[in-house]
Amino acid sequence: MAASAVEVRDEAVEVWGGRLTLHVKVAGSGPPLVFFHPLPGLAWQPLLDQLAARYTVHAPEHPGRRTATTRRSARSTRSGTCC
Repeated sequence: MAASAVEVRDEAVEVWGGRLTLHVKVAGSGPPLVFFHPLPGLAWQPLLDQLAARYTVHAPEHPGRRTATTRRSARSTRSGTCC
C-alpha cells in the first residue's frame, strides 16, 4: 500500500461511559467529517487523503473489530447487544 499523502495519527477515544475504547485515525484540517469504513476493516484510502485536504477526517475502527477494546464484554448489556 502506498504511503498516505497526509499525516495520519492514531487516537484512542473512550466512549459508552468508559467501557469501550475506540481506535480512531485522524488526519487533515477543517470541519470534522466522520468516515465509517466498509467491511472487512479500516485501511487508509486515497479518498481519505482527498477528504483530509478540506476536512478533519475521523475514521474509527468499528467496535468488535480487532483494535476496538472493552473493559468488559460490551455484548452483554441490560438492553441486549451493543456491538
